[in-house]
Amino acid sequence: MELDFESFKLYTKEAPVQILTEDYPSHEWPISGGWGYTQDEAVVIETDNGQLGVSLEYRFLEYRTYEEMIVFRPKEDRYAGFRFEREMQFLVSSGEAPNERQFDNVIMKVTCFKEADWNMLREDWKAHNGYAGDEEGRKAHMQLHESKKITFNITGWFDITKFYGHY
Repeated sequence: MELDFESFKLYTKEAPVQILTEDYPSHEWPISGGWGYTQDEAVVIETDNGQLGVSLEYRFLEYRTYEEMIVFRPKEDRYAGFRFEREMQFLVSSGEAPNERQFDNVIMKVTCFKEADWNMLREDWKAHNGYAGDEEGRKAHMQLHESKKITFNITGWFDITKFYGHY
């Protein structure tokens, strides 16, 4: 299934840190900056702990995707069953000392389903007890599952200057 991902991008008057803090208060969001779609609107990671900074990059991309594909979508156009896998990550240096900035560009593979498809697949699986002892039924279910699956890549830009080199 092809999606127009430009229509999913978030353009908000509130900063990402405000939206994420309100929607996911159990997480700390030591960030500033933009939504990270480009280097110019990078998410600024506000920690000097490299391990925390890198895990925050991945968590930010996951939760930005939830905002794009669930929270900011009409109820009839929401997605579910998300899986995330890092595809690539690379460092980009910008500017010259002493104002040089370090950026991470992270690309993740996302797999999900339209919410209605996800619910239908889940109910079918439960109704047939996971197709225990029914290999043909299981095979048909998995083919349907694959036919409904949506896979795409997302990109996030992160200013990691504050924690760069602190691992």
